[in-house]
Amino acid sequence: MRLTFTSSLFAGLTVAAFALAPNAFAKDYLVENQKAYKKAAKNLKPGDNIILKNGEWKNFEIIFQGEGTEDNKITLRAETPGGVTITGRSNLRIGGAFLEVSGLRFKNGYSPSRDLIDMRSPDYRGAAFLELSDIVIDGFNKPGTDEKDYWINFRGVRNRLTRSALLNKTSFGATVITTQELDTKHAGGHVISKNYFGPRPDLGKNGGETIRIGTGKVSHQRFDMRVLKNYFEDASGEAEIISIKSHGNIISGNMFVESKGAVTFRQGDDNLVSRNIFLGNGVKATGGVRLTSFNNRVKDNYFEGLVGENGRSALTFMNGLSDKADPLPLYKQVQKAVIENNSFINSRFMTFGLVHRERTDQTFTPQDSVIRQNLITHTNGDAMQVINHADMSGLEFNGNVGTLKGPIDFAPSAAFDKKLIRGENGLYYPQDLDIGAPRDLTPFSREDIGPSYYEFPQR
Repeated sequence: MRLTFTSSLFAGLTVAAFALAPNAFAKDYLVENQKAYKKAAKNLKPGDNIILKNGEWKNFEIIFQGEGTEDNKITLRAETPGGVTITGRSNLRIGGAFLEVSGLRFKNGYSPSRDLIDMRSPDYRGAAFLELSDIVIDGFNKPGTDEKDYWINFRGVRNRLTRSALLNKTSFGATVITTQELDTKHAGGHVISKNYFGPRPDLGKNGGETIRIGTGKVSHQRFDMRVLKNYFEDASGEAEIISIKSHGNIISGNMFVESKGAVTFRQGDDNLVSRNIFLGNGVKATGGVRLTSFNNRVKDNYFEGLVGENGRSALTFMNGLSDKADPLPLYKQVQKAVIENNSFINSRFMTFGLVHRERTDQTFTPQDSVIRQNLITHTNGDAMQVINHADMSGLEFNGNVGTLKGPIDFAPSAAFDKKLIRGENGLYYPQDLDIGAPRDLTPFSREDIGPSYYEFPQR
């Protein structure tokens, strides 16, 4: 069986969809300079490996492309993981199928193009079944300019970024973006897992997301992205840590630590944020989740010490614009949202009916949505503050336990009269009461993920 993509994105690209025996004719190419690399990379076959000799590779514009198979992938890797540092005016363009890139560091340089790592090469219109692993990108920023750049651009289908570290992005533009052709029939289905997304200063304006999934132009399409078990530390480029502008994505099992922003359902439906741990530690502007659009769910998450307000509240419901607007509205009305089985501990605000910069036409309030079975409390007896800007009669508040200050319509079903205790996982749970976040959540440290060779900087 072979799988052929017929959309314009994958015109002419056919990839093996079954396991094949190892290729006895596969070659290893240990290359010492760019000239040797270009020669080796001209006509790669399934199973071939290009190995960059350890050291500094300066002003290196890499094109890596070919068609491997599921069991005979084509690889580009460092001689030893982390032993190759790419500097100067450098970038990496990747195209084809069943490719792997691993063990490279990008430091002391910047990309001459908009994208540092682009999953599209000159001879292919997108990558498929690509794995990027053990990559470090540290401060690889365009100097002295407001020109937008992206460090990784996901294109194609079924590509993966894993066990990598991206930190110290100070330039304008999201760290990682995911794009699709308009009206493609193939959802990307990419995976971002077990990576470290490190410190990023607040740009003070839009365009500093850590991950952006989609754009307004394609926000009606399914992307089916999975963002799983990553560690976000001080990922504070702007108010949206992860900006979701597409359908069918899952954000699950991640740690958000002292990150000044929120996971944001910006545009797009049928998305899920689940089993994440948000630890603000009382740092200013730390937030949780912000909602717009249809059929989005926030369940089984743990929020502690978040003190941000407005769009960076622990939980924010936006007002929307009419869904009859053309083009698609920037903020769709919240409908059929479900917020359930979460714990909000020592967090300051829930905000309802927020509008963008006082837009007078953003009047469509949340409808047919429910907040249920959540724990909302403080260890010192304080109450969480409700900020309400609009009629919330379309929102059902049911079966929650805790203490809120604000409109009586949002009072929890029961006051919290139990003792909070730290579980074996270090998170707070109510004694003798089964409500809020699951007790099997597993916090992890940045040292548990990221590149195998990387030593994390002290903070």
